[in-house]
Amino acid sequence: MINTDIHNYLEERISDGFPSMSSRMRKMTEPLRTNDNIDSYYQVHPTEQTGMDYLGERKEILCNGRVGKFHRSLLEDVNMMKLADYLLDVTGIQVAERWDKKETLWAILNQMECDVAMCTLRPDGTHYISMVHLVMANGWSAEDAIGRDFSYMHKDVQYPDGKHVLPMNDKFIHGLINAGNVFERVGAYSLRDKLQPQRHTEDMVASDYDNLKNLFLRFERQTIMNLPELQSFIFFIHSHFVDCKSNPDFFINAIEKSAPNCYVWKAVRDHGEKMIRFLKNT
Repeated sequence: MINTDIHNYLEERISDGFPSMSSRMRKMTEPLRTNDNIDSYYQVHPTEQTGMDYLGERKEILCNGRVGKFHRSLLEDVNMMKLADYLLDVTGIQVAERWDKKETLWAILNQMECDVAMCTLRPDGTHYISMVHLVMANGWSAEDAIGRDFSYMHKDVQYPDGKHVLPMNDKFIHGLINAGNVFERVGAYSLRDKLQPQRHTEDMVASDYDNLKNLFLRFERQTIMNLPELQSFIFFIHSHFVDCKSNPDFFINAIEKSAPNCYVWKAVRDHGEKMIRFLKNT
């Protein structure tokens, strides 16, 4: 069964029910370059442990000629190289040789198992998404996001009363760029009946909770690193998937005890009983 939660994030975070949505982040220490530690900025999850091939889906998109849907960049050449140097430092990824400009950055990004986005300040203090590289998009596309402000990626992350979970202003972005820290955030939970690791804007498939044959939990482990030299921060989005049938009682408990304003509040409100009934019968 699919289970990429090899660091047991869920045991700590949803064993008492899906928690309320929050912008709270954990400040991290110096980067660990092992890539397999809970404190690593960048993580990899071996296929044999998780039952999932992270890179296969993206390679299929490449073969289908849809590069623009998962990679777009507005970076100048010099900033491409600076970003490449930073990624080599924090990820432990190696490239056979150093090419010029975007070729080096492309070689690094193509080995990464997480979505990568970069947000940059303009001289007037506003900001924009300056680079996007998607591995497992969740309802967005690189060609749609590039050049927009950071709120584009979180426009639908709202409490039941319609208030946004994350601050939708430039001050928040200035803080991320100039904080001098690296932050981790785990959340963005969603329950779905189809695994569908790739969900670009035109590839969305609605869940059918009336005819459940499977139930998966998707969540994100995000790391945010500031690059003040580039007046930017970089955002890693590690997508995790767990087959709820792997531990039905655990997920039944999480649904039954979920907070009213949790990430999955709509699914629980409208379909919680159906999901619980399905899990009890597995």
